[in-house]
Amino acid sequence: MELRGPMDGDLARQWETDILRMLRKKNAEVGTTEIAGKFTGFSESWMKESFPVNSLKELMEIVRAEEG
Repeated sequence: MELRGPMDGDLARQWETDILRMLRKKNAEVGTTEIAGKFTGFSESWMKESFPVNSLKELMEIVRAEEG
């Protein structure tokens, strides 16, 4: 899978929702403010130690496999 250029807003929102759902299912530490505080997009972040991935592509492939 390869994505380039601006993504349709509805598609981006769906990917974000699917990624967050999968991260929560995997017990990743999502939206923590203890380390970085609140910032724009903090609720879409997670602690890498709780769910390590090396790229957005890898994260999206995990989501697709989960839906499977």
